[in-house]
Amino acid sequence: MDTLVFQPVEHIGTDKRSILYKGLSGVGKTHNALTWPGKKLLLYFDRNMETINTFIDGGADLERYEPKDWKEIDTQFIPAIEHRELKCETIILDTLDTFSQWLAGETEGPGGKMNIDLWGKLKRRHRALFSALASSIQFREGLPNYNFVCTTHVQDFTDGNGDTILARRQPKTEGGFREEVEGMFDTVLLCQSEVKTKMDKGRKVGAEKLYFCHSVAPTSLDSCKSKGLPARVGGTYPELLDAWKGDKK
Repeated sequence: MDTLVFQPVEHIGTDKRSILYKGLSGVGKTHNALTWPGKKLLLYFDRNMETINTFIDGGADLERYEPKDWKEIDTQFIPAIEHRELKCETIILDTLDTFSQWLAGETEGPGGKMNIDLWGKLKRRHRALFSALASSIQFREGLPNYNFVCTTHVQDFTDGNGDTILARRQPKTEGGFREEVEGMFDTVLLCQSEVKTKMDKGRKVGAEKLYFCHSVAPTSLDSCKSKGLPARVGGTYPELLDAWKGDKK
């Protein structure tokens, strides 16, 4: 943790942003997250390093933080967030679901068993970290604040019989934190991709994969959240910034 701590610096007086990118694998969540500005502190719990390595090879100002256990997060990382001691502009957690699995392993009892009390502790641990990260976007005089960017895979939720879908493409978490997590972000985008066929004189000559985000729920069973964004928008930071600026014109 020592390498992450620095002395407070002069800072522009404005709030930062918090955003949750959610979606299936391969729809650009990590890529979008890594386009956010400034030095990035990455809490990375996924196994696939391909996108990360591409950004590192491209010269991204990126530092990866791997906590050894929950105690380190609770006693060192969360206080460093609250005291605004981290040397970065953007904090990224990728992905929520793999972090949640790791955290469940840190919380479970002997033999990997969970009981009601341990499920409650798991939820409180989620809430402690995410509450600190969500509040870190707020401006404090003379102290830095941070953009908070998170990604998550999704799953559908059904009734007790598994016959009726009650909610589609919801954040995939352990311990019941799903009901709270989207409310901790200013913006929640559903990432998707589609294949566009390239035509020449009426003949198919190729295909291109396009990436985009929904800022408005595409169905009544989905959920998204945004302010000042078109219903369909590019998910990179430059694309979002252009859309936010356009909303102010």
